Amino acid sequence: MAAAEFEKNKDSLLSDFKSRYAATIGKKETIKAIQELNCSAYWGVEAAGMALDGKDKFAQAYSEYSARAKTDDSLLGECPEIRVEIPPVGAPQPATFQKDFYQFIVEKADDLLPVIHDLKEQKKKFAGIIGAKKKEIKILEKNRDSIRKEKDSNDMDSLLNDAYKVLNEAMEEDEKAEAGLKEAEKKLAALKEMRGFYDLANADEGKVKNE
Repeated sequence: MAAAEFEKNKDSLLSDFKSRYAATIGKKETIKAIQELNCSAYWGVEAAGMALDGKDKFAQAYSEYSARAKTDDSLLGECPEIRVEIPPVGAPQPATFQKDFYQFIVEKADDLLPVIHDLKEQKKKFAGIIGAKKKEIKILEKNRDSIRKEKDSNDMDSLLNDAYKVLNEAMEEDEKAEAGLKEAEKKLAALKEMRGFYDLANADEGKVKNE
C-alpha cells in the first residue's frame, strides 16, 4: 500500500516538475524572442533615420542588422536594454503582446525605408530638372531679347512657354516629394518613441523626474 502511494505521489511530482520546467524554458525563449525583436526594431528605425538623412550606406547596413537581429542574439549588446513583461497564464493581455508590439514596429520601419528612398530619388530627379530648366529659360530669355530687334520672336516664346511648363510641373512634383518626406519624418518619430516605450533607460529617467 505504501509503495503504491509512493509511486502515485512520485508520478504526480514528476509531472508537476516537468510542467514547471517546460514553462520555464518557454518563458526564457519568449524573453529571448522579445529582446531580439526589440533589437530588430531598433536597427530598423535607425535605418529609416539614416535614409532620411541621406546616408544610404548606413541605412543599408542598419537594415541588414535589423534583419539579422531577429535570430542573432550577438547584436543584443548594441541595442537598448528593455524590461520584458510576460503576463501570467490567464491574464487578459496575451503573452505574445510585447513580441507583437516590436514586430509591428519592425514591419512599419521596413515599409518606411523604401518609401523614403523613393522620395529621395524623386527629389534628386526633380532638382536636376528644375536646375536644367532654369538655365534653359535664362538662355532663352536672353536670346529672345537679342532677336526681338531683328525679327519676330514667336518661336522663342513657344520654347519659353514649354520650358516654363516643364519647370512648374517639376516644382509641383518636388513639393509633393518634400511633403512626403515630412510625413515620413513624423511617422519615424512616432515609431522611435514607440520603440523606446519599454527601454530601461526611459524608466530610469522617469524615476529621476519623479524624485
